[in-house]
Amino acid sequence: MAFERVAILGVGLLGGSVGLALRSRGLAHHITGIGRNRTRLEKALKRNAVTEFFLLHEQWPEDISLLILAAPVEQIGYLLKKHRSKIRNGTIVTDVGSTKSRLVSTCQEILGVGHRFVGSHPMAGSHQAGVEHADADLFVNRTCVVTPTQETDPEAKKTVTCFWESLGAHVMELSPEEHDYLVARTSHLPHFIAATLCSVLAKLPDDRARRVVGSGFQDATRIAAGESGLWTEICRHNQEEILNALEEFIGELQSIRETIAKADLAGIERFLEEARKYRAQFGESAGSEV
Repeated sequence: MAFERVAILGVGLLGGSVGLALRSRGLAHHITGIGRNRTRLEKALKRNAVTEFFLLHEQWPEDISLLILAAPVEQIGYLLKKHRSKIRNGTIVTDVGSTKSRLVSTCQEILGVGHRFVGSHPMAGSHQAGVEHADADLFVNRTCVVTPTQETDPEAKKTVTCFWESLGAHVMELSPEEHDYLVARTSHLPHFIAATLCSVLAKLPDDRARRVVGSGFQDATRIAAGESGLWTEICRHNQEEILNALEEFIGELQSIRETIAKADLAGIERFLEEARKYRAQFGESAGSEV
């Protein structure tokens, strides 16, 4: 699969990685970066993540085959609505947002009848941000969730699926609602747990805890270093499922607390062993942050 022109709106970590992946694999003749910050776009050009760029207010190329919305989740709807007239009706549009229900509905409504939008979420990322951290192999052997609806054009879904597979990803199809239910528990909940662990130590009356922090705490809290604004947006978009996931987690914590309070050593070992066996299924490979 080779596209004539792929445009990336928002050339940061994910958008930049898409550009690098396309270029290194020869999958697009033109890779067009679009954004509001010239300095960042020039950095993307210097890194070879794009072959050209346009500022948001400028006229975009008309022959865009695939448009990737890689701006922050909260901005995608606003930007798509403001610049809808620059997108020809035949253009296939996808995104990389980590929430889907609200976003897919918004994009479909803005693009209108006959749209060729297909929601996507590549489960790859980092606590680091910016095109300087982009990686051409970021999506290799990672899951990318594609979230079609009854309105989705079948040919567009096939194209988007093949696109992510060509970047090395394993594509999984879910409804937007199923996606948000699952990622609330596999991605969003872990981030808030990591942040809470940091909060517990930060509230201690002195700084001695930092001197005894080991690799376990560092591994468990690495993702808490992620951009707070991004995670605030995610929480806003997936509030209900994040709240449900937190309730489930609090229930599990209460259960193990009671087991420990009873000095039920067999129960404690059973709990830890079940968790150990489940975790072992994933191996040592790092997962995504968003």
